[in-house]
Amino acid sequence: MTTEASTKLYAGLDLHANNTYCAVINQSGQPVFQQRLANELPTICQALQPFQPQLHGVAVESTYNWYWLVDGLQAERLPVQLANPAKIQQYSGLKRTGDPSDALWLAELLRLGILPTGYIYPKEQRGVRDMARRRMSLVQAATGTLLSLQSMVTRYTGRRCAGAGWRTGRWWNCGRRFPTRPTRRRRRRCWSCCTSNGASNGRWRRTCWPGSSSTARGRGC
Repeated sequence: MTTEASTKLYAGLDLHANNTYCAVINQSGQPVFQQRLANELPTICQALQPFQPQLHGVAVESTYNWYWLVDGLQAERLPVQLANPAKIQQYSGLKRTGDPSDALWLAELLRLGILPTGYIYPKEQRGVRDMARRRMSLVQAATGTLLSLQSMVTRYTGRRCAGAGWRTGRWWNCGRRFPTRPTRRRRRRCWSCCTSNGASNGRWRRTCWPGSSSTARGRGC
Protein backbone atom coordinates (compact mmCIF):
# COMPACT_ATOMS: atom_id res chain seq x y z
CA MET A 1 0.00 0.00 0.00
CA THR A 2 1.38 3.36 -0.99
CA THR A 3 1.61 5.77 1.92
CA GLU A 4 1.52 9.53 1.74
CA ALA A 5 5.15 9.79 2.84
CA SER A 6 6.35 7.63 -0.03
CA THR A 7 4.64 9.87 -2.56
CA LYS A 8 6.43 13.03 -1.46
CA LEU A 9 8.70 14.40 -4.17
CA TYR A 10 11.35 17.11 -4.10
CA ALA A 11 12.80 18.94 -7.08
CA GLY A 12 16.10 20.72 -7.51
CA LEU A 13 16.73 23.15 -10.37
CA ASP A 14 20.34 24.01 -11.23
CA LEU A 15 19.87 27.26 -13.17
CA HIS A 16 22.39 28.45 -15.76
CA ALA A 17 22.49 31.14 -18.42
CA ASN A 18 20.78 29.17 -21.18
CA ASN A 19 19.66 25.89 -19.60
CA THR A 20 18.40 24.38 -16.36
CA TYR A 21 19.13 20.91 -15.05
CA CYS A 22 16.06 19.50 -13.34
CA ALA A 23 16.19 16.63 -10.86
CA VAL A 24 13.31 15.12 -8.88
CA ILE A 25 13.77 12.67 -6.00
CA ASN A 26 11.33 10.76 -3.83
CA GLN A 27 11.03 10.57 -0.05
CA SER A 28 13.80 7.98 0.19
CA GLY A 29 16.20 10.10 -1.85
CA GLN A 30 16.05 8.07 -5.05
CA PRO A 31 15.99 10.01 -8.35
CA VAL A 32 12.78 9.69 -10.32
CA PHE A 33 13.48 12.30 -13.01
CA GLN A 34 16.59 13.96 -14.40
CA GLN A 35 16.81 16.08 -17.52
CA ARG A 36 18.52 19.17 -18.89
CA LEU A 37 15.96 21.69 -20.10
CA ALA A 38 16.13 24.88 -22.09
CA ASN A 39 15.53 28.11 -20.23
CA GLU A 40 11.94 28.35 -21.34
CA LEU A 41 9.23 28.60 -18.71
CA PRO A 42 6.65 26.43 -20.55
CA THR A 43 9.24 23.68 -21.02
CA ILE A 44 10.20 23.61 -17.34
CA CYS A 45 6.60 23.76 -16.15
CA GLN A 46 5.66 20.96 -18.53
CA ALA A 47 8.48 18.79 -17.16
CA LEU A 48 7.31 19.32 -13.57
CA GLN A 49 3.61 19.01 -14.29
CA PRO A 50 3.38 15.18 -13.88
CA PHE A 51 4.91 15.47 -10.40
CA GLN A 52 3.04 18.58 -9.27
CA PRO A 53 0.47 16.82 -6.97
CA GLN A 54 3.28 15.13 -5.03
CA LEU A 55 5.82 17.96 -5.09
CA HIS A 56 6.49 19.26 -1.59
CA GLY A 57 9.16 21.69 -2.65
CA VAL A 58 11.12 23.05 -5.61
CA ALA A 59 14.59 24.38 -4.84
CA VAL A 60 15.89 26.96 -7.31
CA GLU A 61 19.51 28.06 -7.12
CA SER A 62 19.81 31.80 -6.52
CA THR A 63 21.79 32.94 -9.55
CA TYR A 64 21.81 36.32 -11.29
CA ASN A 65 18.84 35.34 -13.48
CA TRP A 66 16.41 33.68 -11.09
CA TYR A 67 13.61 36.26 -11.32
CA TRP A 68 11.78 34.86 -14.33
CA LEU A 69 11.96 31.23 -13.17
CA VAL A 70 10.80 31.80 -9.61
CA ASP A 71 7.99 34.12 -10.73
CA GLY A 72 6.82 31.61 -13.33
CA LEU A 73 6.85 28.66 -10.93
CA GLN A 74 5.01 30.66 -8.29
CA ALA A 75 2.41 31.58 -10.89
CA GLU A 76 1.89 27.83 -11.41
CA ARG A 77 1.41 27.52 -7.62
CA LEU A 78 4.49 25.41 -7.08
CA PRO A 79 6.15 25.46 -3.63
CA VAL A 80 9.32 27.31 -4.64
CA GLN A 81 12.25 27.91 -2.32
CA LEU A 82 15.24 30.05 -3.28
CA ALA A 83 18.48 28.28 -2.37
CA ASN A 84 21.40 30.36 -1.12
CA PRO A 85 24.49 28.98 -2.93
CA ALA A 86 26.89 30.90 -0.67
CA LYS A 87 25.88 28.72 2.28
CA ILE A 88 25.60 25.41 0.43
CA GLN A 89 28.58 23.09 0.63
CA GLN A 90 28.59 19.72 -1.06
CA TYR A 91 29.93 16.59 0.55
CA SER A 92 33.70 16.63 -0.03
CA GLY A 93 33.83 12.89 -0.72
CA LEU A 94 31.88 13.06 -3.97
CA LYS A 95 33.82 11.45 -6.82
CA ARG A 96 31.93 13.24 -9.58
CA THR A 97 30.51 16.73 -9.60
CA GLY A 98 28.52 18.58 -12.20
CA ASP A 99 25.07 19.86 -12.99
CA PRO A 100 23.30 16.53 -12.20
CA SER A 101 24.95 16.27 -8.80
CA ASP A 102 24.22 19.94 -8.06
CA ALA A 103 20.51 19.57 -8.86
CA LEU A 104 20.27 16.33 -6.88
CA TRP A 105 22.05 17.93 -3.95
CA LEU A 106 19.56 20.81 -3.90
CA ALA A 107 16.68 18.34 -3.87
CA GLU A 108 18.38 16.26 -1.14
CA LEU A 109 18.88 19.27 1.12
CA LEU A 110 15.26 20.19 0.56
CA ARG A 111 14.18 16.65 1.47
CA LEU A 112 16.24 16.70 4.68
CA GLY A 113 14.89 20.12 5.62
CA ILE A 114 18.33 21.76 5.85
CA LEU A 115 18.32 23.79 2.64
CA PRO A 116 19.80 27.28 3.21
CA THR A 117 17.28 29.62 1.64
CA GLY A 118 17.22 33.24 0.63
CA TYR A 119 14.49 35.83 0.71
CA ILE A 120 12.32 36.04 -2.39
CA TYR A 121 11.99 39.79 -2.78
CA PRO A 122 8.52 40.98 -3.83
CA LYS A 123 8.26 41.42 -7.57
CA GLU A 124 6.83 44.93 -7.28
CA GLN A 125 9.82 46.21 -5.27
CA ARG A 126 12.71 44.61 -7.14
CA GLY A 127 13.09 47.52 -9.55
CA VAL A 128 13.78 50.00 -6.74
CA ARG A 129 16.29 47.64 -5.12
CA ASP A 130 18.10 46.96 -8.39
CA MET A 131 18.32 50.68 -9.23
CA ALA A 132 19.71 51.37 -5.75
CA ARG A 133 22.31 48.65 -6.28
CA ARG A 134 23.30 50.07 -9.67
CA ARG A 135 23.65 53.54 -8.14
CA MET A 136 25.84 52.16 -5.39
CA SER A 137 28.04 50.46 -7.98
CA LEU A 138 28.38 53.69 -9.97
CA VAL A 139 29.27 55.68 -6.83
CA GLN A 140 31.91 53.11 -5.91
CA ALA A 141 33.34 53.18 -9.44
CA ALA A 142 33.43 57.00 -9.44
CA THR A 143 35.17 57.05 -6.07
CA GLY A 144 37.74 54.53 -7.23
CA THR A 145 38.43 56.54 -10.39
CA LEU A 146 38.81 59.76 -8.39
CA LEU A 147 41.27 58.15 -5.98
CA SER A 148 43.23 56.71 -8.89
CA LEU A 149 43.51 60.12 -10.57
CA GLN A 150 44.53 61.77 -7.30
CA SER A 151 47.32 59.25 -6.77
CA MET A 152 48.48 59.70 -10.38
CA VAL A 153 48.76 63.49 -9.99
CA THR A 154 50.56 63.02 -6.69
CA ARG A 155 53.09 60.70 -8.34
CA TYR A 156 53.93 63.31 -10.98
CA THR A 157 53.80 66.46 -8.86
CA GLY A 158 54.40 65.41 -5.27
CA ARG A 159 51.31 67.34 -4.23
CA ARG A 160 48.18 65.95 -2.69
CA CYS A 161 44.91 67.02 -4.28
CA ALA A 162 41.87 67.20 -2.02
CA GLY A 163 38.60 65.75 -3.23
CA ALA A 164 36.88 69.14 -3.04
CA GLY A 165 39.26 70.53 -5.64
CA TRP A 166 38.29 67.83 -8.09
CA ARG A 167 34.60 68.42 -7.56
CA THR A 168 34.92 72.21 -8.09
CA GLY A 169 37.15 71.90 -11.15
CA ARG A 170 40.24 73.40 -9.46
CA TRP A 171 42.20 70.17 -9.45
CA TRP A 172 44.58 71.52 -12.16
CA ASN A 173 46.16 73.82 -9.57
CA CYS A 174 47.51 70.70 -7.88
CA GLY A 175 49.21 69.43 -11.01
CA ARG A 176 50.55 72.27 -13.14
CA ARG A 177 53.66 70.24 -13.85
CA PHE A 178 51.64 67.26 -15.04
CA PRO A 179 52.55 66.63 -18.73
CA THR A 180 49.64 67.16 -21.06
CA ARG A 181 48.69 68.80 -24.30
CA PRO A 182 46.62 71.99 -24.16
CA THR A 183 42.89 71.67 -24.34
CA ARG A 184 40.91 72.76 -27.36
CA ARG A 185 39.64 75.82 -25.50
CA ARG A 186 43.18 76.88 -24.59
CA ARG A 187 44.42 76.35 -28.16
CA ARG A 188 41.54 78.46 -29.44
CA ARG A 189 42.32 81.21 -26.92
CA CYS A 190 46.02 81.17 -27.82
CA TRP A 191 45.22 81.26 -31.54
CA SER A 192 42.99 84.31 -31.07
CA CYS A 193 45.66 86.06 -29.03
CA CYS A 194 48.44 85.38 -31.51
CA THR A 195 46.45 86.26 -34.62
CA SER A 196 45.24 89.50 -33.07
CA ASN A 197 48.89 90.48 -32.56
CA GLY A 198 49.75 89.61 -36.15
CA ALA A 199 51.47 86.28 -35.46
CA SER A 200 51.71 83.66 -38.17
CA ASN A 201 50.47 80.10 -37.97
CA GLY A 202 54.02 78.84 -37.50
CA ARG A 203 54.67 81.19 -34.62
CA TRP A 204 51.42 80.13 -32.96
CA ARG A 205 52.44 76.50 -33.11
CA ARG A 206 55.91 77.25 -31.75
CA THR A 207 54.75 79.39 -28.87
CA CYS A 208 51.39 77.86 -27.91
CA TRP A 209 51.91 74.12 -28.46
CA PRO A 210 54.06 72.69 -25.64
CA GLY A 211 56.78 70.44 -26.99
CA SER A 212 56.47 71.57 -30.60
CA SER A 213 59.80 73.43 -30.40
CA SER A 214 62.74 72.97 -28.07
CA THR A 215 63.30 76.72 -27.89
CA ALA A 216 59.68 77.53 -27.17
CA ARG A 217 58.77 74.63 -24.85
CA GLY A 218 56.91 75.84 -21.82
CA ARG A 219 55.96 79.19 -23.40
CA GLY A 220 52.47 80.22 -24.29
CA CYS A 221 49.99 83.04 -24.39
